[in-house]
Amino acid sequence: ENKLKDKKLKSLSRELETCYKTLSHQGSAILAYEDEIASLNSPMVLLELLRDIAIAIDRVKLYVNGDRSFDPKIS
Repeated sequence: ENKLKDKKLKSLSRELETCYKTLSHQGSAILAYEDEIASLNSPMVLLELLRDIAIAIDRVKLYVNGDRSFDPKIS
């Protein structure tokens, strides 16, 4: 009976350790995502994204109007 209890205890201890490792990994991932979200929410990043979108729209308009000096699908 003691062997059975010891075996069960070891099994549960391993499972608990696996849970701790998983939680630690997920905690690190959450912190990384929070940092990325914070950086994407900064006004400068949003302005840069809007600028890049405006440039892309202008390039597509030029391409549609016959300017073939570049391919908007590539640049």
